[in-house]
Amino acid sequence: LSARSADDIVKHTGREYAFQTAKEFFVVLEAVSVAVPVPGFAAAVKAALNIIKACEESHATIERAQDLKFRIKALVVILVNAVKGKTVKEIPPRILADIEKLSR
Repeated sequence: LSARSADDIVKHTGREYAFQTAKEFFVVLEAVSVAVPVPGFAAAVKAALNIIKACEESHATIERAQDLKFRIKALVVILVNAVKGKTVKEIPPRILADIEKLSR
């Protein structure tokens, strides 16, 4: 690993750790919130947990989108390598059909 990628991993892991710690803190607060005599406290804790859940779902969607982006990029590279340096007549009809589908 380069120094930069190692730093990125540490930052990423640190953010994940802090997020997980905050989530666990709010789960504990939710468990005791009924005993706290502050109006709206339980509702605020529940709202915070709902926001955390939405963030987790959003993060999962972003990760899936990134994964899809990398997979598409790999497939495009394979496609480009298959047609590189060839004339249209030299490209197999199946690949031409795939290119046509992708261009729609």
